[in-house]
Amino acid sequence: MLNSKFASRIRTFLSVKKCLFKDKLNKNYCSPCQEKYIDLCGKLVAITGGAGDIGVATAKELLKKHVKRVILAGKDDCEGEEIVEKINAFHGEGSCSYYHVDVSSCHDFDDFFNAMECKGGIDILINNAGIMRDREWTYEVDVNYTGVVRGCLNAMRHMGSPKRDEGGVVVNVAGAIGLDTLPYAPIFTATKAAIIALHRSLSDDFHFEESRIRFVCICPGKTKTRGLQEVNEQMLTPDWGMKAEESLKKLEDQEANHVAEGIVYGIEFGEPGVVFLIENKELKKVKLPRRHSISKHVASCVTNFLRSAEY
Repeated sequence: MLNSKFASRIRTFLSVKKCLFKDKLNKNYCSPCQEKYIDLCGKLVAITGGAGDIGVATAKELLKKHVKRVILAGKDDCEGEEIVEKINAFHGEGSCSYYHVDVSSCHDFDDFFNAMECKGGIDILINNAGIMRDREWTYEVDVNYTGVVRGCLNAMRHMGSPKRDEGGVVVNVAGAIGLDTLPYAPIFTATKAAIIALHRSLSDDFHFEESRIRFVCICPGKTKTRGLQEVNEQMLTPDWGMKAEESLKKLEDQEANHVAEGIVYGIEFGEPGVVFLIENKELKKVKLPRRHSISKHVASCVTNFLRSAEY
């Protein structure tokens, strides 16, 4: 967990269902009546930040489900092509491809979706690109949050009704930190919280009835990725960087494949608007309260208090 305060804050929002990751996802997490929303076989999937550790792990998990193809979208072309070559060597030629997409560029995203239309259109988009770099906070916001906005809006234009009878799936990868705070990385924290807020807004029935796109949000805890290297040099001040690094060292690590398994589970079984926390190798459903429910709860508590005090 991020810390004991974080645990106490969100404990009441977590469902009792959870999945303990071992080598693979514990299938007992899926109850017999759990609805499977999509069959992944034959689907075209795009992953932003595709050359990153979570992106690559997710691509491999999806190919085990016999998707038609996974497209890794990223900006490091040499690395991306090298990863694609390795994946194709294992899963078969054409199972994975690379496309240059800088998520901070609206033109790149537009060109990408237009190009995918010629291939029949994307069925599933995973907004996974992200950096932890508060020292370059304008770029960090553009990648972490604005990039997700671009992905979601393009998905609604190209993947939703009336383009197709049933809308696609959009997975927004936020972070456990977006459910609380890391005071030494305030901008990074804000971008992750903003993704969750955007996700909840776009998951509203108003948008779902119009686009038929199912939004799923994944909030990974500390995960072994290259992005966590040299965190102490990426914060706004050296002191904040040192404290951020110390805080992260106290947390239990999980592998990228743990997050990947959770993402694939969310695509298959996550109901519209769901938020999953993947932390300490566990998958949990987060139940975030609505404002009106909080107001009713507070009013009920006040009423009960006044009655007990015989006011």
